[in-house]
Amino acid sequence: MKPGKVTNTIGVIAIALCCAGVQANTASNSISETAQALSEADKADLGKRYAQKWKQSDEGFGDSSNKIAMTLFDKGGNQSTRFMRMGVVESTNDERGDKVLLTFEAPANVKDSRVLIHSMIREGDLVWLYLPSIKRVKRVSSADRAGSFSGSEFSYEDIGSMEVGNYEYVWLRDETCGDFECAVVKQIPLYPYSGYSSIDVWFDKTHYRQMKIQFYDRKGTHFKTLTLSDYEQFLDRYWRPITMTMENHATGKKTVLKSSEIEFQLGQRETDYEPGKLKNLTQ
Repeated sequence: MKPGKVTNTIGVIAIALCCAGVQANTASNSISETAQALSEADKADLGKRYAQKWKQSDEGFGDSSNKIAMTLFDKGGNQSTRFMRMGVVESTNDERGDKVLLTFEAPANVKDSRVLIHSMIREGDLVWLYLPSIKRVKRVSSADRAGSFSGSEFSYEDIGSMEVGNYEYVWLRDETCGDFECAVVKQIPLYPYSGYSSIDVWFDKTHYRQMKIQFYDRKGTHFKTLTLSDYEQFLDRYWRPITMTMENHATGKKTVLKSSEIEFQLGQRETDYEPGKLKNLTQ
């Protein structure tokens, strides 16, 4: 494992340990035994340990690809759907996270538009857009990463990979979440121009998957909730949520992502995902 960095894909993707059963439960029990009498420093360390467990279990996936149906719901229940393909390449660089490429396939007015994200540590992600209508690659400024991704309730900040080194951590409590026992961990962004003052993450303590994330705006108000569900395991190790639902409590809108055709280790390389190649990139 590399110092200061544990790689994973997009912040909306969760995973589980290779030997999830006995090892995961044993680690979870040992954490729980001392959790109730912790100092503030111990709570910070414990929160970070849960995040590290989540990340470490996904190391070695190499690269992946999947299709996504993104359905936008307005307050009145009206909906529209966009289809895209997402590719992810695991980083081998200590100073940055994974690389993510999203290519829109439908409807026609967004077809072949692309978004490329280089996840960074403590610096803010690097984001580029390719707009086929003008055949131009455009850099998204760090200050604009909190903006809506393609009109959805997800921001560009949500789409990049969630790196352990980008947050301070505080373990808040353990509680039941559905059929699982979860650790609730507050994560405070350390990178510039975040749209969030903090996020609260529910980690299931059996497989260390993210089950729910609550987002707090810069004023500290809880305004969005992401629910991750319908998990499936791939290659006997890597867990992925098939359904992700982001609800905006301020506007009454929500966005649902449905993944399909998930594949791993296709031979994609880091050098394939560069802005200079964005006009011609294929997945």
